[in-house]
Amino acid sequence: MKDTSTSKGYSAEPSPEGHWSKNFAALSVHRRKDWVATAKGFNKYVWDFENKPNKENIYGLYASHGALLIANNEALLSVHDVYNGWDWAKVPGTTSIALDLADMDMGGGRFFGKRPLAGGVTFKGTYPLGNGVFGMNFRQPSYGLPASDWRRGIVFQFKKSFFFFQNLIVGLGSHISAKNTNNKSQTCSLLVFDSLHELCGPELHQRYFHHGWYRLKQS
Repeated sequence: MKDTSTSKGYSAEPSPEGHWSKNFAALSVHRRKDWVATAKGFNKYVWDFENKPNKENIYGLYASHGALLIANNEALLSVHDVYNGWDWAKVPGTTSIALDLADMDMGGGRFFGKRPLAGGVTFKGTYPLGNGVFGMNFRQPSYGLPASDWRRGIVFQFKKSFFFFQNLIVGLGSHISAKNTNNKSQTCSLLVFDSLHELCGPELHQRYFHHGWYRLKQS
């Protein structure tokens, strides 16, 4: 096909550049030259992920928890090895709870958030290419779990934003809190800026940080 196209004088078009806000998907796309960065969320109007129970994307729970993917070629995308040691609780860019793999299976998908804000805006100004911002105000869905399931007692929320300007991306997070109302004795692990802090108690709360994950388990 490539030889046929070349013989007819066709060639690949230049990579698109700019910023696009796709709010029916709670998605922002920022492109420059041959690289792209995407931010993905969900809200009360856009669901989080799709799966086929027990068959496909079983552990896609955090795919839309403010995920930030930066890529510029197939070779670099291959570093995300989903078959050998990939941690589904730590999707790049997300703010998430470090659940065990079995606890990440909610028995389905297409869950809506409890708050309306997740999406972005695009602006151009005096620069030739568009820039933009993405924001998300999150409170965890109930996931339709039965009252006997300990995960139903998790109350998890955060606010986060990404600012895209030319070749610069600034990520901010705040008002991150997690607690388990069903279990008053548990271990919480919080990873912030690659520093691990062990905290004990039914609730931990940090007002300002960049990103992190929590561990909420029955002890």
